[in-house]
Amino acid sequence: MNFDKLNTYLSTFSNIAVLIGIVALVYELNQNNLIARAQTRGEISASAKEILSVLRDSPIMTKIREKRINGEPLSPEEEQWIRSTYRIELKDFENIYYQYRIGLFDENEMEPMRALWRFRISDCDIEFRDTYQSFRGLLDPLFQTEMDRIRSESSC
Repeated sequence: MNFDKLNTYLSTFSNIAVLIGIVALVYELNQNNLIARAQTRGEISASAKEILSVLRDSPIMTKIREKRINGEPLSPEEEQWIRSTYRIELKDFENIYYQYRIGLFDENEMEPMRALWRFRISDCDIEFRDTYQSFRGLLDPLFQTEMDRIRSESSC
């Protein structure tokens, strides 16, 4: 009889240990999936930053800056160039917000990004605001909410 009780206890303990192992494995797989998604989004963000760097250093951007300094109107192609740059910038902002939401940035790291977004959306830059408004529906709804909140607090 004692051997049967011992066997029952050991079987129960073994089953509980297996269950704990399965739960730990599921948790680990979930964490790995989250990290893989974050790395992918990070690579997308790095690519966007590289594209932005090329766009900002291009001869057409130099011409656009000169026209803006001199108060000259931009051509339709130059307007499109600016809007394309803004769309890439917005996707980069969206990726950063995603990284924050999944816990890869804490609040102290996120606040400087919000300050940048506040500056961009409240910079009274009509082109940026118009680009955001037209591109808004292609952005993550949670990021839209964040940007809309920042925009509503804007002074422009």
